[in-house]
Amino acid sequence: MAKVCIYYQPYDIDTFSGNPERLYAWSYAFQSVGDITDLKIIDSVGISYPTGISSSIKTEVIKDFPDFGNETVTQLVCPWNQPPKESISLWNFDHDTDWYFFGPASGWKEEEYIGDNYVHIPTHGNTEFHSLHVGTVVMTHRYKTLNV
Repeated sequence: MAKVCIYYQPYDIDTFSGNPERLYAWSYAFQSVGDITDLKIIDSVGISYPTGISSSIKTEVIKDFPDFGNETVTQLVCPWNQPPKESISLWNFDHDTDWYFFGPASGWKEEEYIGDNYVHIPTHGNTEFHSLHVGTVVMTHRYKTLNV
């Protein structure tokens, strides 16, 4: 079982985030693995209710950077980012985590690196994936790795 935190930002900042229909794509990613129990949505748009998310996932809409308490957090980063400790390839990640934290469109600010693990998806060149696209890749890799 795992939990996920995502950003929901205005359309002009992240075209793949600030649109209610985009939440369906997240829901499909979560359903592909079958063991996501909780979702926190950092909302900077003002959604009234996050449509499209499976009712089996406890969903909370928040305004501020979340507090994960003592739980293990894995942040998804670009391969060239410089988090406090080295990031590892998704292909080598064992998915031993409580939370997956997908960042904002502009990337992580230095003070936002809070995770216990930093994971990137290797690419040819400097390709920047949107979190929505990375979500499906990470969740299907979780399913393959853990056989949940």
